[in-house]
Amino acid sequence: MTEVNPRVIVIAGAKSQAMNSPNTAEASNDAGLAALAALKRAGLRAAQEALRTNTYMVVAENGKVERLSPQEYLREREDARKKQSGDAG
Repeated sequence: MTEVNPRVIVIAGAKSQAMNSPNTAEASNDAGLAALAALKRAGLRAAQEALRTNTYMVVAENGKVERLSPQEYLREREDARKKQSGDAG
């Protein structure tokens, strides 16, 4: 049996796919956006908890599992936000 470290935090990403019907697509898009926002909040809380407990985060991205410092996670999150909004510097 594998022993689980209760201090390890796992974050997994998810994507939403819209369906063909306009009403269903709109509802699916709304649900997808809400789910994405919830995942972002969960990632932030996980990073804050990892900082508080001085542990690494375990992040699954593109099928690869990596250990990531919460500082690095927060830096990557901020860089992605700046890139998305077009901020320079």
